Amino acid sequence: MNNLLRIILCLVLPIFCFALHDIQAKEDTNSSSSMNNIEKKLSDIYLFLNKHTKKIDEKITGNKSPAMFQNSSIHLETYYDIKENDKNKIGSYFSYRFDFPLLEKKLSYVFHNNFKKDTENEDISSINKKAPSVKKAKKHTRIKVKGGLKINNKPYLYLRVKIKKEYSNLWESNFKEEIQFTKNSDFHTISTLSLQRNINYFLDIKNTNTFRWDDKDKISEFINALELKHKLSYKKTLKYRVSINTNNDDSNMKVKDYNLGLEYKHKTRKWLYFKLEPKIHWEEENNFKNEYSLRFTMGVIIGK
Repeated sequence: MNNLLRIILCLVLPIFCFALHDIQAKEDTNSSSSMNNIEKKLSDIYLFLNKHTKKIDEKITGNKSPAMFQNSSIHLETYYDIKENDKNKIGSYFSYRFDFPLLEKKLSYVFHNNFKKDTENEDISSINKKAPSVKKAKKHTRIKVKGGLKINNKPYLYLRVKIKKEYSNLWESNFKEEIQFTKNSDFHTISTLSLQRNINYFLDIKNTNTFRWDDKDKISEFINALELKHKLSYKKTLKYRVSINTNNDDSNMKVKDYNLGLEYKHKTRKWLYFKLEPKIHWEEENNFKNEYSLRFTMGVIIGK
């Protein structure tokens, strides 16, 4: 009976919290003057970030751009964890992400140009047959390059390359490679491959496979996750997630834990949000017994 009550509290409570709020069509336009001042300061910081990111991108590529950059951002997040049979934890992190559109354009050109060169040694008929697929690749394949600094208990710099492939209005896949460098010159990589199916405007389902490699401790970790995302409104989303974690930390490669939970996210402003994340864990170190946790998060995003 106790377990049933815990499951209800863990999984149903956020939905009940959502029901207490009226769905808002747009943000309150009658903001206080102090809130307007805060947003003006955030806007100035955002412009400053993009101005200097543009200089770095132009330096790397050797090209100039008349356009104003808009995708660099600062992300601050604070969280509070409540976990059964463990101490409550509070933590935070700071992340500065910079965007390189000029470098992305160069990489996209190389990617599509090489794709096109593969047909040069083939006969005319085979080239004609493949021509539509080349055109489709240019239209539906996107490359994004991002870098940044993340400060938490182990600060690190990272460089991330993401390739997004759209097969139709319903299906898309994403491959992401991230390289992390810590202050001790430790090297970490994260490779992620995901396949997403858009069910309708409000629902999509995604399968994600992530491989992490820690060069210092020689630890390999593989995470397989299935997630259903429900867009409740333009301010509120609900995610249901189940995942399996397999790694070789202090053992051979084997399953170490299972997780089932959800995430309720509410944007109160364009730059401010809250999250509530209840979970049920089954971990090997606790003989796969039920454990419950709850995380409350507050975050601020300056930029996109």
